[in-house]
Amino acid sequence: MLSANDWQQIIAFIDERDPGFRGRIRGATPERIQELQAIHAAKLPRAYVDFLELMGEDHGGFELSWAHYSTVQELLLHKVMPPGGPTSYPQSRFIRIAGLKEEHEDDASGWGDYYLDLQRGERDDPVMIDHEFFDPYVDAPEVGSVVVERFTDRVQLRAYADYEQLNNAHQYALNLHFSTPKIAAGWQQLLRLFRWMGWQACLPGSEGTWFGQHTDPVSLEAEIYNDTCVCILAGSNDRRRVLALIEEIKDEFPTQNNGGKWFIGGDKV
Repeated sequence: MLSANDWQQIIAFIDERDPGFRGRIRGATPERIQELQAIHAAKLPRAYVDFLELMGEDHGGFELSWAHYSTVQELLLHKVMPPGGPTSYPQSRFIRIAGLKEEHEDDASGWGDYYLDLQRGERDDPVMIDHEFFDPYVDAPEVGSVVVERFTDRVQLRAYADYEQLNNAHQYALNLHFSTPKIAAGWQQLLRLFRWMGWQACLPGSEGTWFGQHTDPVSLEAEIYNDTCVCILAGSNDRRRVLALIEEIKDEFPTQNNGGKWFIGGDKV
């Protein structure tokens, strides 16, 4: 879980790239947080409360998701349906924190929400589920849903994407595959390589996420996925810089890399 200094590092990261951000954010008041707590059967996770206290519900222009509820009233209008509905999840397990403001009236499968799943990960920093109701009769979160990073990882991924990666014309995705017993050693080897290449971490990250900055105009993030894979995303407006960076990583992990592919702006190497 992030410390107070970690949260300030995230705010400083955004403020450096979006001057004035620190002055625009307005933390939620204790009364507002109590209103949010009152509509949930389970205690709000500490990491989510920290986020609300610092950035508030509308996040001062930094959105946790592409669409979100901006007020408690909007959240109440989209409260969890009675048993039998497509969102009839145990309210003691799932905390809805964001979602679309408007539903498709004629198609219940056309909208989605974000939930904190209190039975996955740390209780104070749980896993965040991005749920899209492709099937209105699905009532199990493991079906038709995408499990994403824990809450604080998601906050950092959103910040890095919005303020470091967004304007890159070229982005390349590379996966490194390890057996489960070797993933930790492979991760540390990768971080040592990044430092040797002149990279510095620019966000707190976690034991399974890393976000880098460099004197060259390039972006680089890495994330452990499913305990057997490290996902890397490198980006720049200079295609050659991206290719050079990717090739250097491939040289260090010749048998573990999947060859990779362009995420934005090019073809396979």
